[in-house]
Amino acid sequence: MGRHTAGEGFITGFARHAVADQFHCFARNHKDFTAFKNLVDGLGSNRPCIWYPYYEPEKLKEVGCLYTPDPNITKYAWQRRHHDQRSHSLVGVFHTTASHGVMGEIANYLTAPIQPWDASICPTKAVRAKVEKVIEWQCEYLKDRCGAKAKLVHQLPIIPLGVDCERFDPSTKEAADAKVAFRKRFGAGEDDIICLFMGRLAFHAKANPMPMYAGLEEATKRTGKKVILVLAGWFGSDAVRDQFAAAAKILAPTLKVVSVDGRKKARIVGPKRDDIPPFRARPDPFSLFEHYPTAVMDNDRVFSIGDKELEEPIRLAHVARLALMLNAPEYQVALVLDHIRENGPTATGDLLDLVGRNDRIGLRRTMVWLAKVGVLRIHW
Repeated sequence: MGRHTAGEGFITGFARHAVADQFHCFARNHKDFTAFKNLVDGLGSNRPCIWYPYYEPEKLKEVGCLYTPDPNITKYAWQRRHHDQRSHSLVGVFHTTASHGVMGEIANYLTAPIQPWDASICPTKAVRAKVEKVIEWQCEYLKDRCGAKAKLVHQLPIIPLGVDCERFDPSTKEAADAKVAFRKRFGAGEDDIICLFMGRLAFHAKANPMPMYAGLEEATKRTGKKVILVLAGWFGSDAVRDQFAAAAKILAPTLKVVSVDGRKKARIVGPKRDDIPPFRARPDPFSLFEHYPTAVMDNDRVFSIGDKELEEPIRLAHVARLALMLNAPEYQVALVLDHIRENGPTATGDLLDLVGRNDRIGLRRTMVWLAKVGVLRIHW
């Protein structure tokens, strides 16, 4: 998973670049400590590793700080309270914030013995805002329930995620050879375009591939070039793999889609292409899309029928089922599509008038989703 990769990347970067005479590992048993030591030694470090057993937390006073690769620091706060709360700091980091477990942990920050010298790192402004909102709600609950005035006492610094750039240096001969071999592996010609998607391949838990498929299919039509999509990651099951393939046939019939196991150690790098504009790093992922055209979906915006052949296949595509569950009911979608077929391009407000007032927010969202997958077209 992404958080596991992030944790491994942090340890790798820390082992290679940290200004430290030795490394300290807080582990449940010697087997886990040995795994940590082997990882560090494998990175060329000749510095000693010291094991701090999980059942001897008082020894962490010698180190001064315990870092955990997740936001779950409350259990260590209770553990520390039995010894010396000033012995060491606790530092965690957020990844996903929308799960029940993480939101419960955030709420527990208010009642656990967390101290001002502890911290939970937020990788973006959006994550910090989410944490502060959950804290605000929990404070209101504790006031209503217990009459207590609670507040967050530890720190929430914003530190963006980083990458150990040296591992992906495109200027080396190894990188150049890897690029040639990579393109040859998938039969890519000099003018062919390769698009790489890297990550866990799970449409229900990660990115749904439907917009990507539709966008790349449009790219093949506009450029007239062969486009190859490489899915570098891992599927949870053969069924999920089949569902990705089925969706590609529906939304991108001319796109060549191949998959490689992203869990295997690989080096997929190449020299920078001058015709690809650089993408500025930003502290907030939502800011990455600020420069894209944006328009308010007001009632004057006009919709028309998009690709007439997509409606039924998308309804049957397994990767669309989660979205369909959250969208407006099928009969409301049918009302919209039938109205546009009979009357031609229609304003958003007129389409929303086809349903009751309470259903309009959901229908508006559904119309945008239908436009995203190509069933409808928005006239800008």
